[in-house]
Amino acid sequence: MRRWWRVYVGMMLSGLVVLVTVGGGLAWRGSWRATATRVPARAARPAGQRSQSSLCQGGGTLASTELYNPATGTWAAGPAMTVPRENAAMVTLADGRILVAGGMCYTGQLNVGGVQASAEIYDPVANTWTAVAPMTVPRVSPAAVLLPNGTVLVIGGEDNIGNTLTSAEIYNPATNQWTLTGHMKVARYQPSAIVLTAGPNAGDVLVVGGITAALGAHYFSTEMELYNPSTGRFTPTRSLPGIIGGDNVGDFIIATLPNGNIFLGGGLIAGGETNHDNIYNVQTGTWTVVTRQGAPPRFGAVGVTLADGTVLAIGGMDINPCSSDLYSPASGQWTVTPNPMLDCMLLGESAVRLQNGQVLVAGGWAASALNPQPEVTTDCELYDPVAQTWTATGSLLHARRDAMAALLTTGPNAGDVLIAGGDDGTGVPQPPAR
Repeated sequence: MRRWWRVYVGMMLSGLVVLVTVGGGLAWRGSWRATATRVPARAARPAGQRSQSSLCQGGGTLASTELYNPATGTWAAGPAMTVPRENAAMVTLADGRILVAGGMCYTGQLNVGGVQASAEIYDPVANTWTAVAPMTVPRVSPAAVLLPNGTVLVIGGEDNIGNTLTSAEIYNPATNQWTLTGHMKVARYQPSAIVLTAGPNAGDVLVVGGITAALGAHYFSTEMELYNPSTGRFTPTRSLPGIIGGDNVGDFIIATLPNGNIFLGGGLIAGGETNHDNIYNVQTGTWTVVTRQGAPPRFGAVGVTLADGTVLAIGGMDINPCSSDLYSPASGQWTVTPNPMLDCMLLGESAVRLQNGQVLVAGGWAASALNPQPEVTTDCELYDPVAQTWTATGSLLHARRDAMAALLTTGPNAGDVLIAGGDDGTGVPQPPAR
């Protein structure tokens, strides 16, 4: 996801990478050593056609989509979405169709944000996109989950004038209707939401983190809430424990552990990256803070749960920005994968677990030994959890970051990965007006 509240600036000065957090001080500093085991430069791919509406002229937001075939390791152009968008909500419906709602479309003008209320559905059988009823509120960077009854809950985000939202709404695929539901207690931009699968509140949605505002400053919320689909209400639950008084944790990875507990890995606190993880016990509704063991602090990563329940942390920032880490729920320990990723300092990448258990990482903002100047990339790579290796696979047809991606579960291309939209880095992005 693009983080409007933070601007990363990469500077290659005598092998030193400095990343500056605007409004938050120095976020990370460390030496970046390029490893010698890099793949040869990949052949250039033809640029994908950027489809833009008049709203997006001058921006870099994409409407184009691509399909990745794991059997051939190649990408093919898919049908374009009806609207260019990035940082939208994407949810696979119970019937295998894919809902995309909201997101941002850059206008290329200062403080003119094209935040979308529109929504559309991808049909993997027909290989088509169809516009559906729009949301009641435009939203960029909301959270969305599929509820047990087959409807979709979308919460928070920001609207087209920069308001951080408390509102939430439900999409019913059977009726093609959006309905406002209860309001969150806290306004949240880029929140995390996850359906509980065990415990007395199984079926409820845990809402955690997200950026809110207090005294004019933006910060991560430590207040947690549970959404009950039966009542349509959000109820406060135990707040995320702070490591130091006044600290707040965000930019973490989130995953459901094999026992149903919820795992928050790493992230940022007020003083910088945290050396702690948090575990939510679904039986007791309490949080436990665990000191991170076996791997350095990391924030801004993408987390993917592997077939055995291990959690893979990809990209983001730690002392070695080319590394990836594995969390074992059985031991409660982290380990650094023995082989580095091909790209470093990944942000805004897409990551999907394939049917064969491997993990595909596509696009994002990255640097590499062959291209040390960070940029939006077409690079893609595969993680093999058995061999614990990263290998290059077919490049995207078009560079993109902050795209939406999902594994197709039905249709003639079941098992392929759909990646949609995102930003190609050609425009000068501006956040919504605040």
